[in-house]
Amino acid sequence: MTARSAWGAWIGIAVVGLGLAGCAATGRRVKETWTGGDRPPESPFPTRAALETLGPAPSEEQMSSLDMAAVEKWDLAGPFPERIGVVPAAYRGGFGGELVTFAQQRKGRLLASADMACVARESGRFLLDRDTLPPGGLQRHIGGRCGSPGVRHRVLSLSGEVPERATEEDVLAHWKDGFAKLMGKIPGGPETRAAGVWFGHRGKKAIIALAVADLEVDLETLAFAPAADGTVAVTGALVNQSGRLEALVTRGRTQYAVCEADPATKLPRFSFRCPVNHGDPSAWVSLFVFPPDQVLGTVAVDLLVFPQGKGSSTYARPVLRAPPGAPEEAGARFASLLNGLRAEQGLAPLALSEGESRVATKIAPHYFASMFGLAPKAVADTVALGMLAGWEVEQVTRGAYFSDWVGSGDVGSLLAEMLETPGARRTLFEPHVRAMAFGTFRLPSRGVLGALVTTYAPFEEQPQGAEARQVMDALNKARAEKGLGPAKLVALPADTRTEMDEALARGGSARDALQVVMQRAVNLTSRNVQGSVVQAGMLEKLPFPEELLRRPQLVVFVAVTHYKPRWSPWGLYVIALAYTEQVGQTA
Repeated sequence: MTARSAWGAWIGIAVVGLGLAGCAATGRRVKETWTGGDRPPESPFPTRAALETLGPAPSEEQMSSLDMAAVEKWDLAGPFPERIGVVPAAYRGGFGGELVTFAQQRKGRLLASADMACVARESGRFLLDRDTLPPGGLQRHIGGRCGSPGVRHRVLSLSGEVPERATEEDVLAHWKDGFAKLMGKIPGGPETRAAGVWFGHRGKKAIIALAVADLEVDLETLAFAPAADGTVAVTGALVNQSGRLEALVTRGRTQYAVCEADPATKLPRFSFRCPVNHGDPSAWVSLFVFPPDQVLGTVAVDLLVFPQGKGSSTYARPVLRAPPGAPEEAGARFASLLNGLRAEQGLAPLALSEGESRVATKIAPHYFASMFGLAPKAVADTVALGMLAGWEVEQVTRGAYFSDWVGSGDVGSLLAEMLETPGARRTLFEPHVRAMAFGTFRLPSRGVLGALVTTYAPFEEQPQGAEARQVMDALNKARAEKGLGPAKLVALPADTRTEMDEALARGGSARDALQVVMQRAVNLTSRNVQGSVVQAGMLEKLPFPEELLRRPQLVVFVAVTHYKPRWSPWGLYVIALAYTEQVGQTA
């Protein structure tokens, strides 16, 4: 709008992207995957050629709207909601009253909520004081402390000069049209959103901060403190999504735990119990949604809880100091710091993949341009899937995890902030991963440092029969859940796997490998047997055929190998099972 007299104002819009991973001042997303199930009809991963066709990276000038101010400490003003969740905001006229009226016109698709009023206030206070929005870690703390269950937060602002003694009603009278235009920038459509507004005034400077977040779940309100049993109950229903759900929670300095899902609760409803560590002053809980037949998952809820029952209003930027002699190069330095933390948990170190890290560095600008709305959204998905594919990783991969982050400072500061999120902890501390790709995006003039981090789990040789026993453990667990006793495992000759590998190498399918196992079982029993083959990226959670889960008595012959299909950059386990009910008839 045009500046006039002492009432001049301008509209500023900032995507504060609490993103898919929670609160962040510059927008970020965590995407994760693990293989499982049968072969997909086509590979979900982009080819090497597809990654090359992204074109030239955006210039620093094109990304000049990005900014990242480092803040070591900041005190929030409060007051804060007593519970986490969406409840109506109590506005009395002013800009809040205008927002309530506007939300009513959206017919339930936009809610003026107390949590977002809190987010608007705390973000606006920082904007009024620093002339910029809070950086990622602080913004995430604001969203969590305000009890917001939303994702992809945006802060839109209206600011300018006003008479020093002007009241909110005076400012509204002059800025009403500008505020209406600001509210009009809140996206419409079928998605449900929550919003809050705050008016701040210091001297002649006035600011209106309008905070908006997407609601992907209808979350039942919950306390900031855990229950007496030390768990946090996360219950609700998906709003516009479907698919597989899982939840993670931070524990201690670097660890995480998988929350337990209530098997009796069926989608679209969900119910998780997340075990927190009572010694932690705070913890984060993230709920991930994996849409049907999709490799990528996104964060639908990111919650801050206080295991000791006492909430904090002070944000302190986490610190991770590099030991003397740490490498200077960014990727090597990040790997050195991370491997030191993994060693504290007794985990194997990660080898930095130089080839895949070069790819990550090349395509990282495209990813962040997409995340900041400077390139199509599909570009970010292509980059994430390309990193998960790991075409240049030196080992055959059976699964991968992907995380991103935007911050300021060096890679040590970036790693320290990543450790605040459960999803990033899983990427960095998953026990099975052995390799890592690390690529950075920098805007030195703006203090911006972004990173793409992907970790890869390879196939590892195990003692003879160990993998077959893992399969049987998973099978018997599934049978027990149906009230059946354990199946009996019968060992196959040691050269069975070699013959399976030869069948696969000849260009055959997994069914050819199954025929090898079935013939071996027939040779041992002199009886007819049935068989089934499963392809998967892990052995712990296998999609067993229903036949194996309903027969009260079962003798099973199992052989496991792995190979890399032509349609996938990842390898797959091939689990061949031959079975019969005739106990005692085996040789």
